[in-house]
Amino acid sequence: MENERIEQIRVKLEEMSKSKNTSKDELLRISRELDALINEWYENNLAV
Repeated sequence: MENERIEQIRVKLEEMSKSKNTSKDELLRISRELDALINEWYENNLAV
């Protein structure tokens, strides 16, 4: 499921990179979502 969500974000970022009309709010939302996924990954993979 993580990989699926990461792929969706990657595709969305690729689409956004081709668009000149990407809103700052949308970029901020994706940035927060990526941060959350990274934090979740660290918790799942580096927990001792």
